[in-house]
Amino acid sequence: MRDLEVLIAVAEQGHIGRAASQRALTQPAVTKAIQRLEAEAGHPLFVRTPKGVVLTVEGDALLRRAREVRLALEQGRREINDLAAGHRGEVRFGLDPNLVTFFALEVCPHLPTGESAARISATTDSNQTNADALGRGELDFVFGAYPTSLQKGLAFETLVEDRIVVIARSDHPARMLPRPEARDLLAYSWAMADAGAFSRLRLEHTFSQHGLAAPKIGFESNSLPLILATVAGTDLLGYQPRYVLLDQARDGSVAELPTTGVDSPRIIGLLTRDGGYLPPAAATVCDVIRLRATARLVPVRDQGS
Repeated sequence: MRDLEVLIAVAEQGHIGRAASQRALTQPAVTKAIQRLEAEAGHPLFVRTPKGVVLTVEGDALLRRAREVRLALEQGRREINDLAAGHRGEVRFGLDPNLVTFFALEVCPHLPTGESAARISATTDSNQTNADALGRGELDFVFGAYPTSLQKGLAFETLVEDRIVVIARSDHPARMLPRPEARDLLAYSWAMADAGAFSRLRLEHTFSQHGLAAPKIGFESNSLPLILATVAGTDLLGYQPRYVLLDQARDGSVAELPTTGVDSPRIIGLLTRDGGYLPPAAATVCDVIRLRATARLVPVRDQGS
């Protein structure tokens, strides 16, 4: 396994010297480890370049397997520790930014407390970023929308369906239009999350399906409260899950702008490693999420368009 760890380090660093520093080894020791692996594989694993080294096709194949082995060992260690600790331990999961309030208010109060409570570590990021981290073994599961692309080895469990809708301040000029279409909204700029966010990708896809240029982004932030405040105080439009309006815009300063052919479905659920180890503490959190999501998020789907 030590040689495989060296392989991973060299592949990630792209340089023998940097990999040696990362692993606290000498460069000759790193070189010998790679040579042993190449002898066992019967093929070169790296080729040299002016800037360092890059994987060969055979090296890339071995790298994938090396990461799988490392992840399996890490999961094995956690499983052993969990068996000794019961439901104690640490839960590491990814959380959709739009579901932060829901998790805090609807899930946290129902989690175990006291000596049996696990330490919970939540990473709030885009669904695709969280999915990638899950694939690398950095997270136990992800609670959010269906990722942009579902990589091999991951499984998605659908819980509820929401819709992403256009939002605007209560007296926005676009409200004078009877159910505007995408073309009617080209005149306005948008307040959106970063380029990798699911809602932004869906909006761009919707405009593209109508043969239109991508919407103009006038304000960009990964802070949902800041986006809502910006939409409430300007002529910028937003594109957010309907649940966000029910949960975080109850004062009416921002509301859905009824449109024709612009809103999009948004599937919310749990993303896990297919066949991977899910610690008991993480399984408990997932069970609570299932119960609360079914109870609290289902009505969102039934709202009128």
